[in-house]
Amino acid sequence: FLLLCLFSAYSLSAETLEELSTKLNGEWHGELHPVDCDEVGWPENAAGEPFDALPLQLVITDEHVDVLMLHEYEWRSVCDEPFQINRLGPNAVLSCLASREGRVESWAYSVTRTDRDSLRLFWYKVVNNFERPRDRELSSFAGVGTLIRAASFDTGGRAE
Repeated sequence: FLLLCLFSAYSLSAETLEELSTKLNGEWHGELHPVDCDEVGWPENAAGEPFDALPLQLVITDEHVDVLMLHEYEWRSVCDEPFQINRLGPNAVLSCLASREGRVESWAYSVTRTDRDSLRLFWYKVVNNFERPRDRELSSFAGVGTLIRAASFDTGGRAE
């Protein structure tokens, strides 16, 4: 009897993967930090110095994703094309493919919700300069970070 009660209580409190997926919705802010690996690069400023961190903002709704980085004091979309989102429970992969100025870029963010207000994120970008010579030795970039849910997208005190 005790096992039946414990199982029933767990079943009532357990969330489905679909319910967990919708809890990724919201506005998330944080920073990306470089991955320590010789095979990937890290974005640089106009002086050729690597950034310490990259400010990042994600806005996720049921069907739409915006990925923005701070560029010269203004939030700008990182990709010219819309991002796709694939979800499973508390995890998602956000991806975008774009072509411009003789190159093709692949952007991908793998995220997992670690608690109600935090996402852990891994980012990578791969660039192919197919129409012109490569001006850098590395054409792939990667970073990791933690994002926090913005207060404006708080659930208003409703339980999650």
